[in-house]
Amino acid sequence: MALKYYPKLFCSLLLFFTINFLATSVKAQGLIKDYVIKNAVTLKTLSADSTDYADLKPIGDAIGNAKIVMLGEQDHGDAPTFLAKTRIVKYLHEKKGFNVLAFESDFFALNYGWDNTSKKSPVIDTFILKNIFSVWTTCDACTPLLFKYIPATYKTTSPLIITGFDSQQYLNFSYYNMPRLLDSTIKIMDLPITREPNYKSKILPVIDSIKHWCFFYPKDTVAIEESIKYLHIIRGQLANKVNENDFWLYVVDNEIGLATEIKESIKSGKSDDKGRDARMAINLQWLVQHKFKDQKIIVWAADVHVARNIDISKFYPQMTETMGTKFVASLTNPKDV
Repeated sequence: MALKYYPKLFCSLLLFFTINFLATSVKAQGLIKDYVIKNAVTLKTLSADSTDYADLKPIGDAIGNAKIVMLGEQDHGDAPTFLAKTRIVKYLHEKKGFNVLAFESDFFALNYGWDNTSKKSPVIDTFILKNIFSVWTTCDACTPLLFKYIPATYKTTSPLIITGFDSQQYLNFSYYNMPRLLDSTIKIMDLPITREPNYKSKILPVIDSIKHWCFFYPKDTVAIEESIKYLHIIRGQLANKVNENDFWLYVVDNEIGLATEIKESIKSGKSDDKGRDARMAINLQWLVQHKFKDQKIIVWAADVHVARNIDISKFYPQMTETMGTKFVASLTNPKDV
């Protein structure tokens, strides 16, 4: 029936559905409020200097025997959350036996670089400042954790190990060392590509350019496509020399992903990082199942990455699956998280 012939009926139906929707919404809000009131635990303080963790015990009880704890943040500028996370990290390290802190930052720098860097001041402070993303290292709320607590643990028998899982390998240590160390590694393995006539003049320089393209996109994708081609060749030859879980395979895969991301961004005219969460999940899986197998790990990242089982495309159309969803799906026992 045409609505114009029944204006009163239409208005009545509209009023009915509006009232019903509002009533349902109010009811839902009431249920949420009741749940929060009944289950919320009040924290006594956000002070990073606090050593009384009694109010954090409910969090520890909820974690139980899990080996991986993911600490998110709704925004990279959320200083109060940084303070709360710092206090939780200290509690987990001192009371629950978590000895690894994995950041949403440079996989190569925070593994190869961290493992080969002195843990004495001022070297450790400088390394942390330059190789964890500046949204944290330049925020005063993170200072107690990054530049006080972590260095101090290296004067004890229970250091808090730093690592990273982000495929964006262009922070300070990677920027100045990764291409050189990759070159050295594949030469020692005597990969065929290192004997190509243009290896030094063409192949290495184009791979080294990826770090520059992360900051300044080239005008076209020709050189990027060349770098991806050479990296795939290196990856294939490397796979014939090492086992499938070798660290360098992951490093090369991250470089391929990073270069591909830049290429797609240039083509589309907008940032394209839809593959980043998948790569971070794979990197984190390697950390959990290989490098730090059977150890307890704290993950520090944004909510959008650690969230799981949500339709992330509603918020970020370029993404199909979060790191959290893909990572947990890879575990033999999802209850470890």
